[in-house]
Amino acid sequence: MLAILLFALAAWSVHTLWQGAPAPQAMSAPTAVPADRPPALAADVGAIVGRHLFGDAVASQTNTPPPPTRAALVLGGIWYTPAGDAYALIGEPGAAQRPYRTGDRLPGGVELAGIEADRALLRRDGKVETLALPRAAAVPQPTTAPPAR
Repeated sequence: MLAILLFALAAWSVHTLWQGAPAPQAMSAPTAVPADRPPALAADVGAIVGRHLFGDAVASQTNTPPPPTRAALVLGGIWYTPAGDAYALIGEPGAAQRPYRTGDRLPGGVELAGIEADRALLRRDGKVETLALPRAAAVPQPTTAPPAR
């Protein structure tokens, strides 16, 4: 019953719109533009690009990362939750590490300013510094073949 009612309503709407639409008129030859009409506007693409409305791409690519921190801290890992929260596992050398979120205070009065995929950004004395994940040491490869058995 509901489907019939919706179909009837749709048919009535189409009929009403069709009856109210003006009849198409024949196209006439283009007429001259009146003298008092302003000229058509043209966009100056060079001027628009020169204004850097969304920032300067070259400047953002040349930015260097913050310097490494001198704080006695170790970054043990970084993880993201499905909800989008980011945590950094940070601690002092030789001590237990605990998870921190952006804005938390770390040991030594340092603030966790941000978390990226491979580093944490720390704010110490008003300056941002980088605490990078330690690189894995290369596994030594044997120089000789193992003895045959």
